[in-house]
Amino acid sequence: MYKKLLLKRSIIYYILSDVESIDVMKMDVEGHEYSVLMGGKKLLSEQKIKHIIFEDHATYPSEVAQCLLDYGYSIFRLEKGWFGVQLKDPITAPKFSGWEPVNYLATSDVQTVDAIFIKKGYQCLRWA
Repeated sequence: MYKKLLLKRSIIYYILSDVESIDVMKMDVEGHEYSVLMGGKKLLSEQKIKHIIFEDHATYPSEVAQCLLDYGYSIFRLEKGWFGVQLKDPITAPKFSGWEPVNYLATSDVQTVDAIFIKKGYQCLRWA
């Protein structure tokens, strides 16, 4: 079951507080990721969100990345390639397209991420 929610940063916790866990949260808030995370501090501290995909306009480790690291998440840089999405060390230099921000995956479950990204091609994007 997939659910798409549009949330205001200040109420993220109140909307999601009764949720047992969230498998994947995609943030695309054009530079306001840190504010969104601050609205969900309790969700992060309890690691109710397993995987967080986000864009970052700042250099790694940014305020957003550091926040997630402080809450115990591991971070990978996502890089598009001919054979699908690849996990990269976030410290390594990304291939810039000139206009596209860098995408990252923060996870509290590295084993699952490793198992998912072993799949070849874009099949790795199937989380089930």
